[in-house]
Amino acid sequence: AELLMQSYDGAIHILPALPSEWSRGEIHGLTARGNVRVDIRWENNTAQSITLISPVAKKVTVRYRGQETEADLEANAPLKIKF
Repeated sequence: AELLMQSYDGAIHILPALPSEWSRGEIHGLTARGNVRVDIRWENNTAQSITLISPVAKKVTVRYRGQETEADLEANAPLKIKF
């Protein structure tokens, strides 16, 4: 799971250590710190879909390939992140 998502330093890191052999795939239900559910789908070693869901409203920072974005999550409402 740590290859696909890590949460530390106040941020959720997407695909931080994806092996090149795993060029496509998806995972559902990873849990980041703060009880944020993370679903990821990737192709050609690149994230195609990132969805976050939290049981309570909160702001989270998401990092992917050196980029960073702030996400405002509403309680129990899936939010797709674009990079």
